[in-house]
Amino acid sequence: MVYTAVSYIVLKRRVGRAVRLRDNIYQSENVVSPFVLGFIKPRIYLPFNIDGKDMGHVIAHEMAHIRRKDHLWKPIGFILLSVHWFNPLVWLAYILFCKDMEMSCDEAVIKKLGPEIRADYAASLLNLS
Repeated sequence: MVYTAVSYIVLKRRVGRAVRLRDNIYQSENVVSPFVLGFIKPRIYLPFNIDGKDMGHVIAHEMAHIRRKDHLWKPIGFILLSVHWFNPLVWLAYILFCKDMEMSCDEAVIKKLGPEIRADYAASLLNLS
């Protein structure tokens, strides 16, 4: 838990000089892949090297995480994992929980933007992987 708290503080400092793109969306040279950070006022952090087409898809995906409150659920799952670290079934449940979170956000973006963007969305995911 101490390691997690220190890692959170270090990450918060690394993105402290991020440039605000709009609303709660920031870009930073210290970011390798997009993510949401924060509990009360979650912010989306993006790397500078994302092109315009991919950026729209990434922002939609990260906004889906915020709408679903994944920035709150994932730490709760991690706390449970920390308490039951010795149980392999809890590790499996946490891994599947994280995968389900990502896939459900992908499904939400495709549902919201329409099925015709599936190929472009998949290409954006590949570009960022």
